[in-house]
Amino acid sequence: MMNWGRAIILVFVLFASGIGYLVYRATQTEFDLVEDDYYEQELNYQQHIDQRNKAIKMGVELSISINENTLGLGLTNIHQAITSGNVLFYDPTNRANDRNFKLASSDSAQWFIPLEKLNQSAVQKKSYTIKLDWVMDGDTLRTEKHWY
Repeated sequence: MMNWGRAIILVFVLFASGIGYLVYRATQTEFDLVEDDYYEQELNYQQHIDQRNKAIKMGVELSISINENTLGLGLTNIHQAITSGNVLFYDPTNRANDRNFKLASSDSAQWFIPLEKLNQSAVQKKSYTIKLDWVMDGDTLRTEKHWY
């Protein structure tokens, strides 16, 4: 039979054990910054907003298609040739999954990326945010799409 003294000691021991476990878990968590140059990116963020707004006014949307071996990216409502571009597959949960690709010029505004160049776990979870920048007629535009 347990008396009050033993019960209070048991509660204190359990409480201390719980706090100890929480401290242990907190010290094992990584708190890396998402980007090394986040400050510079924040300063340029208004420029990115303006580039996205231009693309939205043009009615441009990013389409994503996937088959066995490739991931297709396409832009709608593009009526001019794209001279260059860049696509960033950004995984907000794990920086190691991020992938960046230069895009070749395109008259059709379509590109295909082999799935083997992307992190397979991120592709299966569809945890990427796709950030696409392109240059068209000397003007840089941007679009983003969360791939769920």
